[in-house]
Amino acid sequence: MRFVWESVVLAALGIADLVATLALIQTGRFGEANPILAYYLGIGLLAFAGVKLLLTLGPVYCLEVLRRHRPVPVRRMIRVAVGLYVALYLVGVGTVNFASF
Repeated sequence: MRFVWESVVLAALGIADLVATLALIQTGRFGEANPILAYYLGIGLLAFAGVKLLLTLGPVYCLEVLRRHRPVPVRRMIRVAVGLYVALYLVGVGTVNFASF
């Protein structure tokens, strides 16, 4: 299966988010705002990383399967998802982790 660049960007954002979250959590000054992922973080870093990857890469794969049937609207949806991911990430990180600075 060949992935379009939009899907690669969306997957890369999710993986970068995972890496950044793990690095920030290791400092002890930051936490996970998503209550589902926070639960798995309480279990351990491996459980957290596994669920984060599943919740990131699973939908990207599903979108790629759907794109085979409806290429134009699905590519638009992926582009919107990339924009929303970046916007929500910036707002979330700023609200949750930097509000006390």
